[in-house]
Amino acid sequence: MPPTTFVLLPDDLLQEIARAVGQNVAASGRNALQLYARTVSRLELAHEQRSSHCTGKNPLIPLSMTCSRVRNVCLPFLFASLVLNHLVPERSLQAPSVLAYVRGIYISGVDHVVTLRSILAVATNARVIKFQGNSSALPYIFALPSLVDCTLCNVDIGWHTPKVGRPPDALRVFRMADSNRWAGIRTRDAENLRAERDFIQAVIHPNRLSLEEAVLPGETTQLCTLSAAPWPSLRILALVGAYPEDAATVPLVDVLAMLPNLRSLTFGLAPRRCQAALHVWPPGHVPSNPPALDHLVRLSLSFPRDDDLIFALVPRDLAELALRDSPRYYSRVPQRRLWPTAGDMNEVGYAAPGPLLTSAGAARIFATLPELLHLVRLELVVQSESAQGGLDPAESAMYARISAKCPSLRVLELHRYRAAEARTVPVGAILEALRTFRSLHELRLNLDFPPFGRLAGIYEDYGKMSALLDDSAPHVAAALPWLECIAILQRDTGNARRWVTWTVRQSGEGVVADKDPGTRQGDMSWL
Repeated sequence: MPPTTFVLLPDDLLQEIARAVGQNVAASGRNALQLYARTVSRLELAHEQRSSHCTGKNPLIPLSMTCSRVRNVCLPFLFASLVLNHLVPERSLQAPSVLAYVRGIYISGVDHVVTLRSILAVATNARVIKFQGNSSALPYIFALPSLVDCTLCNVDIGWHTPKVGRPPDALRVFRMADSNRWAGIRTRDAENLRAERDFIQAVIHPNRLSLEEAVLPGETTQLCTLSAAPWPSLRILALVGAYPEDAATVPLVDVLAMLPNLRSLTFGLAPRRCQAALHVWPPGHVPSNPPALDHLVRLSLSFPRDDDLIFALVPRDLAELALRDSPRYYSRVPQRRLWPTAGDMNEVGYAAPGPLLTSAGAARIFATLPELLHLVRLELVVQSESAQGGLDPAESAMYARISAKCPSLRVLELHRYRAAEARTVPVGAILEALRTFRSLHELRLNLDFPPFGRLAGIYEDYGKMSALLDDSAPHVAAALPWLECIAILQRDTGNARRWVTWTVRQSGEGVVADKDPGTRQGDMSWL
């Protein structure tokens, strides 16, 4: 198509072309600013070369007019999002006319506050910010007049962080995510924790009526703030980290009573030091406003108590349920076979600070829960009480009750830990118990094989452990041939864990499990 033909196209068709171009740029992983700067440079070079050989009217004039119209249509789509990192040259950022089109900004590795301030001062239409960097830039982020969605990743907020002032009254999403949260909690002093608490308070309190999603660190979030008045728009709440300071005086159920439209709840909380695991709704407690969880479709609780009254309120339409640990219990083996003593696990930040749910406790929870006809995903972290390593009656009852209460379950993620003295894992008996889960499509297993005895040499050798899991997957597929996918948690380098997956298919030789190539999945990725 000749370039000038674009002039004849209607605006709506040009907009569709622009959307396709924008999607192509996003899919290729290229930065729109870099692409724009490169394209402009090439057009300027072509213009100079053609002008030196042309006489009379420059043939690039109609092309320029066409490009001008297409550019004006494309700019809002090409520059809807902006990625700022150390790879983006500063000269490509000096384009105020382009920054005015930006709706989402993703900042990582740009710690020059003056540069960020100059960009944010012009990108006044930005609605979404994802920021990882120096907390000195936070006042400029929260000064954006159109900001509705803010995510802070690994931002160190402390006494040195400047005040953010009053944020926009229409903030809908606020997330504070920190991949190293557990490792850093123990090293933070009281002054920095207070500063982070005050920062969170300054952000969420003015946005109580508009906030729809909040992901907050538990240890610096005040439950008294969340339970003081209703949050009518809040649909997603996640508290992750250590228990809030006032958790002993403000029951979590009092917070739930102020969330009438809650759809997703995550309490990824662990006890502080030697605290016992807390109830969401303690037995005997009578809240002034009983919670209504009718809209809840997703529930995740760490270190749940089997006598928690909250389970009687779970709606029948629940789609996802996680009864889990946070941080992961497998981190109790920090280096090879070095098992810390109980005294080593008192501080928050060390692994396994909370007591695991027993299989008997899980059976009691599922006896309390209503029939969950729409539950499609379950993550269950339990510890066996069988000292001999076999499948005891309590664990058998647990599987039977789950199967009966969750007839539509499609994904089961089971983390089953041995009793401390058990030296074996009854894999065959577990698979036999799972044969009643006929609706399952995907089974994800972490069976806590003992890192000593005959398995010691395998456990400490990545290659040997990988080969052992490769041999295990076909046995799982043969026992549960209706599965479509199998995932087994494998210890990676250091103490990290990754899910290795297999696709199950039927062949002329029977059931086959094909190991999936490519990058393995990180643990806890769905939370």
